Amino acid sequence: MQRLLLVLTSCLGILSAASCLRAQDPISRPPAESPDITGTVTSVTNRTLRVEVNPDEPSGSAKALVTIPAGIIVTDRHGHVYDLERVRAGSIVSVWFTGPVAESYPVQARAGAVVLEEGR
Repeated sequence: MQRLLLVLTSCLGILSAASCLRAQDPISRPPAESPDITGTVTSVTNRTLRVEVNPDEPSGSAKALVTIPAGIIVTDRHGHVYDLERVRAGSIVSVWFTGPVAESYPVQARAGAVVLEEGR
């Protein structure tokens, strides 16, 4: 009986450890909600991206100056992680904002998540 109890306790410990490992997914996934903007990166300065839905329109379409805080990682839709340097003018990105958004034109915001949809 003690042996059975020991085996069951060991099995529960192993199952518990396995479920913890699954919960700590090292690859980041995009947020479930829709991004705040998806568009073409038209400029990159330090850790700021200018993202435009329609770069050919001087005004009227959505545009954003997005600051990428330290610690924010760039991923693709499959969760692969990239350096921010991978994002260049011409890249297509989706961005989720975090915190306050300055309602200027273009809007100014901080990124909470960045997904590289397509890169050059």
